[in-house]
Parts: sequence; C-alpha cells; structure tokens
Amino acid sequence: MNSCELTTLGGDLLGRCPCALHSLRRLVDRLLDEGLPTGIDAIQEIVGEMFTLLADVAPSTRHELLKHFNRFIAWCRMNDIRDIRDIGRDEAETFINQPIFSGRGVRKPSFPTRRNRRMAMRRAYMIMRTLGYVMPDPTIDVVLPSKTAGKARACSDSELGRLRKATQPDLYGISHASLLALAEAGATNTEISSLTMSAIDLEAGTVRLHGTYRTSPRTNPLTDWGLAALRQRAADSQPDDPIVRNADGNAASTAVVSQYFDLILSFARVYGRRLTIDSVRYWGARQVYDRTGRVEDATYFLGNVSLNTTAAGIGLDWRSKT
Repeated sequence: MNSCELTTLGGDLLGRCPCALHSLRRLVDRLLDEGLPTGIDAIQEIVGEMFTLLADVAPSTRHELLKHFNRFIAWCRMNDIRDIRDIGRDEAETFINQPIFSGRGVRKPSFPTRRNRRMAMRRAYMIMRTLGYVMPDPTIDVVLPSKTAGKARACSDSELGRLRKATQPDLYGISHASLLALAEAGATNTEISSLTMSAIDLEAGTVRLHGTYRTSPRTNPLTDWGLAALRQRAADSQPDDPIVRNADGNAASTAVVSQYFDLILSFARVYGRRLTIDSVRYWGARQVYDRTGRVEDATYFLGNVSLNTTAAGIGLDWRSKT
C-alpha cells in the first residue's frame, strides 16, 4: 500500500483524525511485514481495529457493526473455521441466519438482526479489500427474507388466553399485566412506554391514548381483564406515575416494553408464531369489527390512517367482507 492509497483510505474511512491515521499507518506497516495474514485471529485484530476507526458512520452504528463482526469471528471459531479464505456463500448465509440462543430458548433472528449481520460482514470485506486483500464478498448473493414476510398478525383468542396466564401479577409483577392490558386496548409500544395513570378512567373503563407519528389520539375501552389488571396497578400508584415501569420504578422505555413482551411470549410458550404487541392490538381491533361490522371503527381503535392497513392487520378480506 503506497502513500497515495493510504491518503485515499484515510479520507474515505477514517476522516482526518491524526490519531486514526497514525493507527492506520501502524496497521499498514504490520500488513506489509506479515504479508496480509488470513488467519481468523489476525483478521479479527486487524479488521476489528479498523472498525473502531471508521469515521463515515455514527458511533452507535460503528459499535453495532463491530459487535456483529466479533460474533461472526466467534461463529467461525465455533465451527472450526481458522482461515478467512474458507468463508464462502454457504458459510456467510449460515451465519446470517444463525438462530439466537438465550435463556428463553432458541428463536429465529429478526430481519434487522439478519440485515445487521450481513452489513457487518460486507463492511469487513470492504475493509480487507481496501487494505490489499484480494477476495470476493461471500455475502453478495445472500438474499434476506422480505421485511414484510414476518408482519404481525392478529393473535387468536387461545393465544391471548395464554398471554394473559403468563402475566400473573403475583409471579411476574403488575407491569407485564398492565402492558398487555394496554395492548388489548389498542396502545402501541411507544404509547405504552409513556402512559401515566392519569390516562386511565377506571369508572368508565377507558384509556386515553395520545397518539404517535403513525397513530392518531383516541380514547378506547379496556377489556374486562385489562380493567382488572389496571385496578391493581392503580392501588399503588399516583396519577403521574408511569403505568409500565422498569426495575427502578421509572417509565419503561420502548426497548424495555419490547423486552417485557418478549418475556410474556416466552412464559406463554408461544415463541415463533410471529406475535408482537401489534398482534394484541389487532386482536382488539378485530373484536371491535366483529361487534360493529365497520372497518372504520376498527381503524379508529388502532389510530390508523389507512383502512387497508387495518383490514390487513385484522385479517379482513375486502372481497368477501368477512
């Protein structure tokens, strides 16, 4: 790598930070001395350091890319792959679609996780080519499933029953049950994370939803089960207290709300059924449609703008009107 190439690389990847360019020169000297090592350990050290120096992405993105790159290296070691040249399309696709193992069991990676894994691998191979490695990108022909293929569907009555049983307050605390009660009333993840007890009218059995960038403000009825759960929450709450709380007693973030719902799915043993908070919202909207026969009422319940979006969510066939 000559000085011209170094200048180009510095401008494209590292910006004009002197510390980053100094680290790059040190890396280049090593590569020239060692003759472009291809062992997994060396690749992790060299490419990993380059990831930390990237200036063309936000720090949070850089952290995410490096995390998935290190997981790729760990996957290589686990599968006894010791040389980067042994990675082909099949290996890349296997890693990208690798199931996620956790204390809650095994589940398929989400679309964003697959996309981030592929993005990290592509950036790693781009860095290697920039440093002088001659090797094709094994992810070039890896096609991800459609983002819409796993869209949420309305959960069934039996599935909702299992979710309710998995939120027993005496076992899991009242926040899980409160979350499910709000979802049954049509609240989105964002709305759930910011609602306070003042939004609940226990006498009328309703919740006032403030809306988000994709939903309109509305007041929806609570289910009998949901009202009972929120009465329990009200017993130890003030009007300004958040309904769904994190471990510190503060309002749960949208990420924590998602984690709580994942725990509910795990406790209910319904993982792998494409169930999300929207699935519960669609269940509620379907109850509204079955009661009134009007898609407009279900659309108001969800806070949607589009009737078509509502129809798709509740599984309504416009042609048969059922």
